[in-house]
Amino acid sequence: MLKKKKHIAPSFEETIAWTVCLILFITMLTALRGAYVLHMQFGRAAIGSSNASLALMAAGINTGLWGLCIGHCLGFGKEEKK
Repeated sequence: MLKKKKHIAPSFEETIAWTVCLILFITMLTALRGAYVLHMQFGRAAIGSSNASLALMAAGINTGLWGLCIGHCLGFGKEEKK
């Protein structure tokens, strides 16, 4: 039987997927920092403002999307076909 050769260079689709993961990771870190800054205004916890609520939603959505993207890039959930 012939063995498949492993390619060192990633394909175009893999490159795009990893680039999207990197962008989502950066936006996730920015959203988490924004949520922290907006909730800790004036040295105390500020709960209930619209900006703080939107920052939490953005952080949650970005974290979820990044988790899905990194799972796709690493191959989680893919079953090998025989």
